[in-house]
Amino acid sequence: MSAVIHGVLAASTTFKAPYFDYHALAPEIVLTGVIVVVLLADLMLDTRHKWIVPNIAGLGLLGTLIPILTLGLYGNGARTMFGGAYVVDDFALVLKALFLVTGYVVLLMSARYVE
Repeated sequence: MSAVIHGVLAASTTFKAPYFDYHALAPEIVLTGVIVVVLLADLMLDTRHKWIVPNIAGLGLLGTLIPILTLGLYGNGARTMFGGAYVVDDFALVLKALFLVTGYVVLLMSARYVE
């Protein structure tokens, strides 16, 4: 029993908590929140008010660009987390912005078609 307690104490003293850079994760967090809000709005609204859903999605996509712009303007180079598995550098920010703008354009083109 004492060996188990000693092992747990030794493991707890060598444990290093992972580093979370919430500013670097902000675009994904905002986009996930927008997706949840759009799904709930689509579920709750009746057919007369479905025109609100693409507007929420469009504003959400544009709102997701805000953390990308702040990371690009005020970021201190590349940010890494999770042992280098998640990297936010200039290339990642450009691609994220490109995909969000493309999604916004597709949303603008499809909003009239859905109505």
